[in-house]
Amino acid sequence: MVSVLCVCSVWFVAVEFALFCRNCQQLRWACNKIDKMYKINKIYDELLRFFQIDIAVLSKMRIILSIFLLRAD
Repeated sequence: MVSVLCVCSVWFVAVEFALFCRNCQQLRWACNKIDKMYKINKIYDELLRFFQIDIAVLSKMRIILSIFLLRAD
């Protein structure tokens, strides 16, 4: 059940970002940064809502996700 919710939520995030990005006039590298931060925020929100994980733990996870995803460029 949890995996179904995660897959569905990831799909909706991708659709939402595609709609957002289509109207974006920024350079491609800036768009990639926005995409990654948007996904990080969505993951953070979904974890908080579905699993009710302690907020302090989620904050640390968000920082770690940000570091790894933003370094990938």
